[in-house]
Amino acid sequence: MRRPIAMNSPDLKGIRERAEKAAEGPWTVDDSRGRGNNRLRILSKPWVSVATVHAGLQDKATAAFIAHAREDIPALLSRCEVLEGALRGLDEFAWSCVRTDCDESRAYLQSLIDAARSTLQRGGGRP
Repeated sequence: MRRPIAMNSPDLKGIRERAEKAAEGPWTVDDSRGRGNNRLRILSKPWVSVATVHAGLQDKATAAFIAHAREDIPALLSRCEVLEGALRGLDEFAWSCVRTDCDESRAYLQSLIDAARSTLQRGGGRP
């Protein structure tokens, strides 16, 4: 009997659906504030406003974060899919070790570990 992988993860399907429904990217920050205009706009295309942030001390960084989220979130979702696949493979391997001789599956396990490590290293995460 195979046990499911237990994870307390966010609703990745819901996050992906929301990302796909959002305005196309890339998004940029419009910092062309004029007299009396204390707002930063996040634009999806030239002059198509996606969001507005009031310009204060840290709001330029907030606007940049929002603008980058359009590309960052899909990239993170793709990384999650790769890592979840590796975890499923490791789970299958662990259960096969219970039923068979582990020496036969060491190369497979090493390939999964190498793939997960490579994915993390490309993103600057810890291997």
